[in-house]
Amino acid sequence: MTMAATSTLPRAGSEQLRRIVLYAPHNHLLATLSGVPGLESTVWIDSREVPPQQLLQHADVQLLLLDYTDGNAGYSQSMAQLIGQQHTPPPMLGIGGIAEGPQQNVQLLAAIRAGVRAFIAPGAPEANIRDILRRVRREIRSNQPVTISGLQEQPPRREGKLIVLLGVRPGMGTSTLAAHLGTRLASTDSDVDSHLLLDLGYPAADAALYLGVEGGFHLEDALRSINRIDATFAASAVSRHGSGLSVLARSSNAFAAEETALLTQRLLGLYSYVLCDLGGNDMGNIPLALLAKAHEIWLVADQSIGALLSLDRCLQTLEQRGQRDDRLQLVLNRHDDGFGITSEQVAARFGLPLLCILPERSRQLRSSASIGRLLHEQHPNDPYLVALQPLLQRVSAAPTVAASGVIARLANHMRPSKWMKK
Repeated sequence: MTMAATSTLPRAGSEQLRRIVLYAPHNHLLATLSGVPGLESTVWIDSREVPPQQLLQHADVQLLLLDYTDGNAGYSQSMAQLIGQQHTPPPMLGIGGIAEGPQQNVQLLAAIRAGVRAFIAPGAPEANIRDILRRVRREIRSNQPVTISGLQEQPPRREGKLIVLLGVRPGMGTSTLAAHLGTRLASTDSDVDSHLLLDLGYPAADAALYLGVEGGFHLEDALRSINRIDATFAASAVSRHGSGLSVLARSSNAFAAEETALLTQRLLGLYSYVLCDLGGNDMGNIPLALLAKAHEIWLVADQSIGALLSLDRCLQTLEQRGQRDDRLQLVLNRHDDGFGITSEQVAARFGLPLLCILPERSRQLRSSASIGRLLHEQHPNDPYLVALQPLLQRVSAAPTVAASGVIARLANHMRPSKWMKK
């Protein structure tokens, strides 16, 4: 399709009155946009000749594109602010992006507050572009508030539930579990934009690696903007998997304990469910405030003697920190019927509810990961995926109160922890 280009507004009644508009001082992006799926019909209007107020008075703009390439970011940012001040500004997308540097987050936030919903990089994968356009159109259809003179501060949509996946030692498969569980939840839930995977496992960003999500916005960036994060910011800045699962991972192994807990509280106002992968971390490094906010804490272990010893130490540490209570559930991974000790025996030894038994599927999981795929993308009926059903059901049934009562805490505190003495 050949795109139209004009420096002036079309006549009333023109078929181009409702359209996708590139609003820029130059039309050099038109050739690039002709190959972008969903943007083939873009027309250009010269921002030097048609001021924002005139544009919006005489044209029914479906989507406004702003040029952030090749040094045009400053100019387009000024245009975005002027457009955002109008009574009914259209949704805006940036073509290009904010230049990397110490001011990147400040500039990104300014763009979002002006009403720029997201950025599309020329040459980005078609799947990513389609996802962004679907999200923007969904927001338009649902009549979500659009920026007017800066960001409209939206009240929290929900009080989300925090599910912590805590591997009792490295190598328990916690990140693999988080990646598969998160995508299954997101793909089967009609409530879009409702699930976040908070990837805090060690080593850093393992779950994001399994998902193939490589975003430029990390936990450390979110921590620096903790008081500014809202629904609009999260939708534009946080990386997203094709399933609809949002993913926020840390870029290093360092932990900012208290700040992370505060950020998590903020995120719980934006997402229905936050899955927090803490697999591989030393218990002493996990923020106590983060555990205290959890509605459920799933201890991930296997039947090996090393894992059982680590599970015992983990429970002792939780008991010492006042976090051993009825939120704790056992997920037994890599189960082998011929191992000698059953899953039920493990759960009984430690006084834990047995939430889920995941079969030994290491070879199949590694095979899928080696080609950059999740297991359900190759084998949707694999026993590992079938075994996830209790977890999927548990998330939707998770209690709404994080902390249990004093009596429950005392009862759990009195529970014997030395499993080897039984």
